[in-house]
This record gives sequence, structure tokens and C-alpha cells, in this order.
Amino acid sequence: MSAECTSFIIDVSNSMVSNYRIDNIISYLEYVFFDKVKKSRKTDYISVYLCNSKETNNFMGIEYVYQVCEFIAPMTSIDLCNISHYIRNMPPMDENLENNMDKNLLLSSLEIKDKFGKTKMDRKIMIFTDDLVGLNLQEDEINALVGEFNGRFILIDCNDEQQDLKEDESSWIKLINCAPKSQLFHINELLEEIASPKPATVKPVRIFTGDLRLGADISTIMEEDTEIDPFTDPFSLCMRVEGYPATKSVTSLSKKTVLKTEDKKYSSIKSIVEYELHNDKKDTQSKESDMKEKFKEKEGEKEGELPYNIITVSKDYITKAYRYGSDYAVLPPPLAEKFYYETIPGLDIRGFVDESSLPRYYLSSESVFILADTRMGSMADIFAFGVLVDAMYKNEKVAIARYVQKKLSDVEMVALIPLRISTENINAKSDVRALILNRIPFAEDMRVSDFPKLVNRRTTSGKSINVDEDETIELDKLMNEFVDSMDMDNLTGVADDKYYQSINEVNSDTTLVLPASRRKVEKEEDPLRMLAITNHLQVQVLREYLHQISLKGDEGLSVNAPTLPRYLAEKIEPHVIDSDRNDRISTDLMSLARLAKTDDTEKAASRATQEQLEAVAEGPPVEDLLAAGRRNQ
Repeated sequence: MSAECTSFIIDVSNSMVSNYRIDNIISYLEYVFFDKVKKSRKTDYISVYLCNSKETNNFMGIEYVYQVCEFIAPMTSIDLCNISHYIRNMPPMDENLENNMDKNLLLSSLEIKDKFGKTKMDRKIMIFTDDLVGLNLQEDEINALVGEFNGRFILIDCNDEQQDLKEDESSWIKLINCAPKSQLFHINELLEEIASPKPATVKPVRIFTGDLRLGADISTIMEEDTEIDPFTDPFSLCMRVEGYPATKSVTSLSKKTVLKTEDKKYSSIKSIVEYELHNDKKDTQSKESDMKEKFKEKEGEKEGELPYNIITVSKDYITKAYRYGSDYAVLPPPLAEKFYYETIPGLDIRGFVDESSLPRYYLSSESVFILADTRMGSMADIFAFGVLVDAMYKNEKVAIARYVQKKLSDVEMVALIPLRISTENINAKSDVRALILNRIPFAEDMRVSDFPKLVNRRTTSGKSINVDEDETIELDKLMNEFVDSMDMDNLTGVADDKYYQSINEVNSDTTLVLPASRRKVEKEEDPLRMLAITNHLQVQVLREYLHQISLKGDEGLSVNAPTLPRYLAEKIEPHVIDSDRNDRISTDLMSLARLAKTDDTEKAASRATQEQLEAVAEGPPVEDLLAAGRRNQ
């Protein structure tokens, strides 16, 4: 993202203030300014004007135009507090005074030209107003302004409802249509944009580059300086590939240890590790002075003396050992070098299996896209890789391969799943061909569990449990209806080529939060497109804290925790097609489940009683028991 400058012009006329439209503007600006404070870019300049104000403050002395701040970069939290304070407390202009927006536009464009000259940067003027017909500029003046100002205008309609005006009705519309890349938005669109969480754009980073080998002998490629060139091996097929992460789990925000200075600022600290041994003082004393030592320990505890001796250990005496049973083993350097399996980066296909034979619970690791290397490879690599993917795709096969990500890293066994994607950026006839790499668990990773039987159940003694078939059929029927009532297949699914964009399309030329043209796609209720709710909620809590502490001056004791936004709550709430039908089915299902549970309990109790009686009945007669217990005379 290149350098940019933005001049914000806020209309503080009587209609804007009396109708509480300034509050919406402040909410949006605070969101944008918080982001600018967080990023602290030295090439991101902003200035703020208050138009139609009672007070005057600008370098040209134009009446009713108050410049809150000249161009500043990077923006600080103090700047944010000052700007917010000025906007909130600026008195409005009288109704009988004329609109001064045209002069403010000229003033802002001149300031940008004088400040940055011919410096290459993205220049913007963002205007907030509810008077879309009050711009006093003729067509020739508009053309002169656009020619003089080498940038774009972003007009924000602050009326309660969006107005549909034409060029002959508003000079603002003429200006927006005349200036390249200029845009018109309603204030509600901006508020919706900052209220809806948006996943951050993550640029792809290559995590693997190496050879994909088919039929190569592993023993011939263990050494990096091997005499056998895999590209000339007559018994194998070799192609250059690279890997990019397809999925990567995100972590929640973490805390960092910092130092709070006297001026209430925070700075990072460095950690220094020191090693020490603690020896009990009793070990150094004779048994004869145990009573005295106990008395001294009690006195020492009162005085703050430690009950043990501290021995500082030099780092030279610290080493790492391997646990072997109940003991430790420290390997000498020659053996330590051979302790790890020496590997070089590469993908070696061991064989192919049917897609249906690969258990789904194996596919639980972070996925990686394997593509033909267009940077270091050749056209032969691209064609060979495409043929391999097409063959696997057509025959519904999955490759099992040996994977080494980088030199001396651990060997992993992975599954390579073929994938073909059509995007809007390239010709549909030449689809992108890729392999999805997913780690397969080793035998040592597997966990064996005994699951209870759902059918043909038996008691602990081995007797079969009889189940009422009519109740089972009714339960199955209700459960099927309950599942159908929460069916999510009717939700609109977003295809990969619609949901994802190339980096060139994702990159924005501004840090301003503006409605995107693809916002409709991101709002689709695709059940497979979920947001990291914890992360978004944590960011919201931080923003709310900074808002109340920095802008309102609270000490942190009365900070109100924000609630989960409705947009996020809908993502985790049960999806019900017909709520009345769903309630009825769930009520009947719970009633039958309670009845079945009660019957099972009663039957189990009766079975236990019967088994006890049978056990007693099968015992020896009472006469034999009495005879066995009678004393010998």
C-alpha cells in the first residue's frame, strides 16, 4: 500500500447537529482513527476540517471553516482524543448563514497541493454532509477543481434515508461523476461496514519448494550431493513444485510482558534467564542442632529469611538430556549429530488409493496447496503436474506421499488430493490444477477407543436387552423430522472462485473502511464460511476499552463489556427453518426420550431383581447349607 493523504471535511451545520447526525460520523471516524493509531504508518496523513462552524481557524482565513488539525502522520492516541473532543464540542452555525462547503473544498485541495506537491500518493477528500444540493459550484468550476486536484472525492450522505439525485439536481453528483474513482455512500453503509467483522487479508507465503517425485528410489535421494540427478532418473518422474498454506488455525490475542514507565507509557522488556539450585539448610547442619535450627527457621521466616541456600549455577554447566525411562542420557556431540534423521525437502509419492478408502478423521491437519513451480520450474513441470492432477481427478484417486518440508525437518506421511479450480481471473478452459496436502497420522498418533453398541445391546451378564420396536420407529421418525427442520442445505453456498479473490484484487489503495463491491458475497449465509468469533470479540472488547479510557477518561472500573454482535451470534445459533414445527418435534422427541429412559430404568431394575432371584434359586438347598454349617458332634 502506497502513501496516502486524506482530508476529512465534516459539516457541523445546524441540521447536522440538531438531528444527531454528528454522532454517527464520530463513531465511524473513531473506528478509522483507532486503526490508524494501531498501524502508525508514517506515510498515512490526515487532516480534519469543520465546515459551517461558528469559529474560524485556517491558513487562508476563510470564514466559518475551522481546521481541527493540519496533516499529521503517524497518528497518535493524543491526536485522536483532541480531534474527537473538538468535533463533539464545536457549536453549530446559525441557520441563516450560507453554506460554505465550496470554499472548504478549494481550501482542502490547495492544502494538499502545497503540502505534498508532486509526491506520488493517493489523495482523497472525504466529505460528510446532509445537504446534497448546497454545493455552489458551476460546471466549469467543477472541471477546474477536478483538474487542479489530482485525487478523488468520497461523499457521505448523512440524511436519514439515502437520496437518489441526478446531475441536473445536484452539483455534488456532477463532481462525483467528473472526478475519477470518486464514490458516494450513505452513512448507514459505513456504520454497517464497521459493525460487521471482516476477516483480515493474509498474503500467501511459500512454505515449501522442492521436487515432486513419482517412482524415485528414496535411498538415492537421501544425500543432497547425490550423484543421481532425479531429473535424469529413467525410472522416475520428477517435477518442481511449491506449497502455500490453504488453512492455518488462528490463535486468540495474547498478552505480553511490558514495563510501565513513570509517564504511564509501556515499553517492551528483555528476559534474562539465570539458573540456581536450592539446598535445604538442614542438610548442612548436624543432627545435634536440629532443635536450634528449627527455632532459627521460625525466626528467619518472620524476618523474611529463606529456609534454603541459593547456589548460582553458570550457564556452562547447563546441558540438555534425553529422558530414558527413569534416568537421563546426555549424548556426546558425534552421536548427537546422528540422533536426527537427515532429510532434504521433497515430496515422494508412495502410491495411490481410492478417495473413499481415506478416513475423514485423518484429514484434521492444516492443509497446504501444492502447485507447479512457475518461478524456478519449466513448462515441462507445469504440463507434467497438470497431467498428474487430471489423472488422479478422473480416476478419483488420492496419493500417499512422503513429505519433508525443509532440510533436516521431520518426515511426514501425507495425502495428496487433486483439485481443479476455475476463477474469473483466468481463462475458464485452463483451470488451475493443484494438490491439497494433508498430513496423515502415524500409527503412534492413533487412539483406540471402545464405543458402546447402539443396537443389539446386552446387560453386563450377557443377556439381550429387548427394545420396543414401535417406540424405536417413532423415535427414528421424530429424529428425522428434527434433523430436517435444521437442514442448512437451503443456505446459499459461496463457491471458492466467488468467495476468494486474487491478491491483486484484495489489495486496497486506502486504509479507509469503505463498503466493498464484494460485500454481498461476504454476507452470504454459507454454513461452511465461519468467522473466528473469539478473535473478533476480543478486538471489540479492546476497542470498547480504548474508546472509554482514551475518549471518555474513565479509569477502567466502569468499563462496560460489549455484547456479542448479532451478526456473529447468528453464525453460532441453531438454524431452524420452521420454528413452530421445530418446537413441536423437539417437545415430542424429548417426551418419548424421557419415556424410553423411564422404561429402560424400570426394565433394568426388574431385570436386576429377576437375576438376583434366579441366582438365589440356582443355589444349593437350605438343608445342605445347614448341614454344611452344623458342628461335628
